[in-house]
Amino acid sequence: MPQREEFITKAILKYLNLKGWTILAFDYPQSGTGISLQPIRRVDHTKNLGMITPDVIAIKNKLLLILEDKPGFYESDVEKLKTIKAGEYSESIRSIFGISDFNIMVGIGIGDSPQQRKRALCRTDTLDVILWVDKNGDTHEAYTNFKL
Repeated sequence: MPQREEFITKAILKYLNLKGWTILAFDYPQSGTGISLQPIRRVDHTKNLGMITPDVIAIKNKLLLILEDKPGFYESDVEKLKTIKAGEYSESIRSIFGISDFNIMVGIGIGDSPQQRKRALCRTDTLDVILWVDKNGDTHEAYTNFKL
């Protein structure tokens, strides 16, 4: 039975806390806890167009980590994270969290599947972090381009 997104997100939150990260926001299906970010370039009459709700937003020093978590790897998550990293949501981040000086790092959290990790590792051109959660709820680093 595949791991659920909630299981993966909770494990990653615990891991990040242990590594000294401050969790600013998190979301998983039906939690209602997430914070939605507005894109810079939105048409006023389409208020919700382009809004995203990342699964994890955490900060440590000046690094702002934004993660999308799923049991498997999804290319659409990488594309979403690419727009975040490009700064499309930076104004919203500044406004919501009251921080002005930060460097955005993006990544994904996935379940315990070697095949899914292999697929994810093909996208280190865009992703700064790839975490995976085993069946016991332990989080592992498959890839990072900075010290978590």
